[in-house]
Amino acid sequence: MPAPRSTSQRASLVEHLNAQAPTKRVNEFLSLQKYYASAELLLRQASTYRTTGNEEQLYVMLMRYASLIIETIPAHKDYSKTDSKYQQLKKVLLERYFPELEKLKVSLRTRDIAEPVARSSNRPADAVMLSTSNLPQLNWAAAVPPAPPSAPPLPDPLVDDLLDMLSG
Repeated sequence: MPAPRSTSQRASLVEHLNAQAPTKRVNEFLSLQKYYASAELLLRQASTYRTTGNEEQLYVMLMRYASLIIETIPAHKDYSKTDSKYQQLKKVLLERYFPELEKLKVSLRTRDIAEPVARSSNRPADAVMLSTSNLPQLNWAAAVPPAPPSAPPLPDPLVDDLLDMLSG
């Protein structure tokens, strides 16, 4: 088990994305065919993210696929090492998607170092800016007009006053 991290050390982008692909427990009420269909769906989603250039979500989908093939399906009661569908999915994972995952991990780690930390009053201090834009940054606080002067605030009513108003 890895050593606990200090709170001052922020999580890397890869660690954050790995957390989005946790190992799923086996649901024995679902057939292996449902798990195989889920694996193929994950690959279709990954293909969509690949064509749009969304490396973060591509990485998450491929990690979910890998977890499903390596950890979840073998724990199913109907699993057999000789199942041809499982062997096909595992072979594709080993030959095609593991090398792609390694390349994505390197790319994401490089980007994690190169990208500036996002700064905003409503974001955590360790938030990472995932994209940049050529649009000017707006200061929304300056766009809000000052509140008009109003009457002094009313004193908070006491519980007894509220009960009197409700009963009276």
